[in-house]
Amino acid sequence: MQVIDYDNLTDWGPVVRAAVLEVIPIRTLQQLRTFHAASIEDALKLVLTGVCRHGIVEHVSKRLSSYQVRVYHGTRLSDAELALIRAEGLRPLRLSERRGLLAGLFRHHERWEECQHRLDEVLHDLGPGDGAGRREDDCVHVCFSRAGLVYGCSHYLIHGAEVDGHVAYRLFGNDTADSLLQRGRSAKLITFLAPFSEAAGAANPYGFPADEMPSLIGILLNAWAYSETNSAFKVTDLNDCTAARFKGQINPQRLKKIIDVPDTELGISLN
Repeated sequence: MQVIDYDNLTDWGPVVRAAVLEVIPIRTLQQLRTFHAASIEDALKLVLTGVCRHGIVEHVSKRLSSYQVRVYHGTRLSDAELALIRAEGLRPLRLSERRGLLAGLFRHHERWEECQHRLDEVLHDLGPGDGAGRREDDCVHVCFSRAGLVYGCSHYLIHGAEVDGHVAYRLFGNDTADSLLQRGRSAKLITFLAPFSEAAGAANPYGFPADEMPSLIGILLNAWAYSETNSAFKVTDLNDCTAARFKGQINPQRLKKIIDVPDTELGISLN
């Protein structure tokens, strides 16, 4: 199976390079190799000079259409939560289903007796409904980069579902419950594969402006182009947090690996 793991540029870079060279002049590649890019985006700007942006996107997407894309879902789980995921897969977040879990965690807070009566109100405010407080979208959220997830947006691995932290802050008015979201739970990276077209659509669920690159193709082309200007470049140095959202449940059969992430790698200590 042909798989694109964004952090492993040496695996997919030659494929993107070959596809791009079918639609740009060879002199552009020669210019890239002597170009001093001030930023990762500058290299791609040079590639796009004088060519149709849409044409490159369409051509490279077609060339990658037979590939699978590896994605990473980061979370923090108790043993019971982990067992449920192994049995049922990754389910879209439902705040109403998290009440028992959160109450069990927060009951150890020194102000729980004082604040517990507001838990249902907070869950309602953050759940489905009107306004910016809505935290449910019937999607499973992922990142394309393991390094980005672990080092760029590690709060998912430190606290679990992002909404748990929002619930805690609204309930207690500060971050004093953060440690309760950590203890008794361990950081996990859950990976699965998606066909390229599905992954590309999940990265831009609402489409994208005509004068911009779609997210997945954009990060691939940016990284490849910059690597032509800098042979020492590594995608993992970016800590890229580009994300995607997959509609509905990810069945357990699709889950490829569940990887432990030590708290030391996240820079936290529970001692």
